[in-house]
Amino acid sequence: MGGHPINLQPCRAGTLRGYHGNSININIQKTTINNGALFPTPSYGYYQDPRLSKGEKWLLGIGAVATIGGAVLGALPDKTQKVMDDMQATLADNQAKLDQIQRDLDATNTENQRLREQAAARRQAAVDEVAATRAASQAQQNQNADFTAGAREVKDNNGTSTYTVRAKKNADGTVTGDTGYSIIAGKYKGEGGKALTHSEIMALAREIFKGKALKAGDIELPNEVTVNGKTYTYDKSGTVAEQTFTLTDQKFEIYQSGARQAGSHWVATLNGKDLAGQYNTEAEAKAAAEEEGKKQQSAQA
Repeated sequence: MGGHPINLQPCRAGTLRGYHGNSININIQKTTINNGALFPTPSYGYYQDPRLSKGEKWLLGIGAVATIGGAVLGALPDKTQKVMDDMQATLADNQAKLDQIQRDLDATNTENQRLREQAAARRQAAVDEVAATRAASQAQQNQNADFTAGAREVKDNNGTSTYTVRAKKNADGTVTGDTGYSIIAGKYKGEGGKALTHSEIMALAREIFKGKALKAGDIELPNEVTVNGKTYTYDKSGTVAEQTFTLTDQKFEIYQSGARQAGSHWVATLNGKDLAGQYNTEAEAKAAAEEEGKKQQSAQA
């Protein structure tokens, strides 16, 4: 490349000699190499010109770069493999961490679900308890609604008169006022207006007061009372002498809140109907009505 063609002519047998006329240009892809002689060693083809053209220099540059690049690329596979191995290890480590995070999330979700279910169960239990309480209350109301217990005061059929019982507690512990005995003695007369004997007063007091203490204040006394076949009448104009007697504080309180007013009594009622029996107080009559209502419910159950 870059040489000049040589005209060869035969000079002896088996050789070529240069001749004028038509020249034979033999182009062989073997480059003549300058081996250091004064002249390049000829060969069949071109001889090498020690000077390089621009194209040859460019091609030589490409060859050098290719040679260096090949050396670099030759070394790259080992380094590339190490980088890839490192990346693979990093990816595997990251995947393991992600898997652990996922397991933690799953465990947290499972625990949260358990807590939600537990809370829901507790709420439901509370709702059920309230419902049961309401149902029991309603059942009790229904049971109570099955009957209505009550009591009412009934005046005696023969009529009554009002008398105000007096009672005053003295500083020395005694009481000045009325007694059942003094009221009967002062307010009742026998047949023909006769005064009562001691035995008649006692018999009449037992019939009217039934052995209960008096109630201080207004009471109702029957206008007529029949005892042992004798009829006694109430004397509105009769006077009652106050008595002073000894009474403990407790007895005085009973005296003040005497249970029964003569001339009237209490009757127990159930669902608006009177029950048999008479009672000295409203509480006694109502308690009897409730007891009777419960008995009737138990019999129907």
